[in-house]
Amino acid sequence: DQVDDDQNGYVDDFVGYDFVDHDGLPYDRHGAGTAMAGIIGAVADNGVGIRGIAPEISLLPVRFIDGSGQFKFPNLVSSIEYAVKMKADLIVLHLPSYTFKPSNAKVEKAMVAEVLKKVDAAALPIVVSAGSSGLNLSKGEDLLTALRLSSNVIAVTSIDKNEARPAIANFGRAAVETAAPGEAVLSTAPGNSYQELSSTS
Repeated sequence: DQVDDDQNGYVDDFVGYDFVDHDGLPYDRHGAGTAMAGIIGAVADNGVGIRGIAPEISLLPVRFIDGSGQFKFPNLVSSIEYAVKMKADLIVLHLPSYTFKPSNAKVEKAMVAEVLKKVDAAALPIVVSAGSSGLNLSKGEDLLTALRLSSNVIAVTSIDKNEARPAIANFGRAAVETAAPGEAVLSTAPGNSYQELSSTS
């Protein structure tokens, strides 16, 4: 109804929130979020598609990545703040590769530090994808390394069926905590369909 009925600062967020289009319709245009949601929470024992690892879970979709797979830094920060405000039990964050540019690094790192204070105060775990650009994150000038300054943030890269790291998977001892299967994983896709996805998310 275009009214902030619950007075939480967001209009019509009855499903979740979209920080790209700034509305209450956080529907996936890229595919990674839908795949992650299916892996986590796809309904079980209905004779359709796949079974999620936690099929009874409730999911709160929050969109900050546009249809081309890009994002604006403030939208990411707002998304994390929203999850904290909505008292999520856990954030599963699909994070595209992002390296701080010298011109913006000081401000953006300060924004990360501020949002991590809220995450830490809420004792809110964040499981974050390492990124799928084949980068060595050991230099420490990437967003993931900055997020890992919080003990509540766990970074995950991907492995294939032979437990080897795929060429696309980001890596680095300072940034990445662990690895999980991420090659040709069948999951849900936008448009009531299914697809195999290869990604650290």
